[in-house]
Amino acid sequence: MSSVRLQIVEAIAAALATATGLTVHRNLDYALKANKLPAIALMSGRDEPTGAGYVNHIEHIANITAFVLVAADGDPEAAADPVECGIHAALVAPATFGGHQLVSMARGQCDWNFDLGDCAARELSYSFGFITTLASLESAA
Repeated sequence: MSSVRLQIVEAIAAALATATGLTVHRNLDYALKANKLPAIALMSGRDEPTGAGYVNHIEHIANITAFVLVAADGDPEAAADPVECGIHAALVAPATFGGHQLVSMARGQCDWNFDLGDCAARELSYSFGFITTLASLESAA
């Protein structure tokens, strides 16, 4: 069985594919090698307990970064913008992912990366909160 965090991230990847109609890769290198643009790479980042420990459960915060990969020629900002809007709408609309209730979903810092060869990337950072049982990271509280 997977951790609650990974179950949520996998459900997020599926939601982004549905919302945008694009392939969502879980590895940035593979996404760059696939050379099918536009595409999305969804990467897991830092996760940690929030410090709010309870008798039966633990609250966690996890970070994800979605890279919107677009062709570097032309107008990459215009190409990435509708995908970014679709990603944001898909992430903030539901209160659950993978059947797990989220405590929070927040947009973080976003940036551009133009040093990727033939493509550019819009880097979108989000954090989400979730709860597990004290005894297992695989069980939601």
